[in-house]
Amino acid sequence: GAESDVLEGIGSELINIRYIWLEYGEIVYEDAMTLEETIVFMKKNNFELIEAISGTGISGDLMFKNSLISRINP
Repeated sequence: GAESDVLEGIGSELINIRYIWLEYGEIVYEDAMTLEETIVFMKKNNFELIEAISGTGISGDLMFKNSLISRINP
C-alpha cells in the first residue's frame, strides 16, 4: 500500500531506474493504488507496462520498463 509514497519519495531519481516491479490493489492497505492508478502514474513517469505478472484482477503485480533508458540502451 506504500507504493505511491515510495515512488513519489524517489523523486527525480526515478528516471535512473531501468525496470520496476510493483504490486497494485492490495485493498487491505490504506492508500493502495489500483491497477489503473498504477499504470497512469508510471506512464506519466515514462515507464511502459511490459508484463502483468500475476494477472490483471483486483490485485496483482506489474513489471514496467523505463522507456527513456530503453531508447538509449535496449
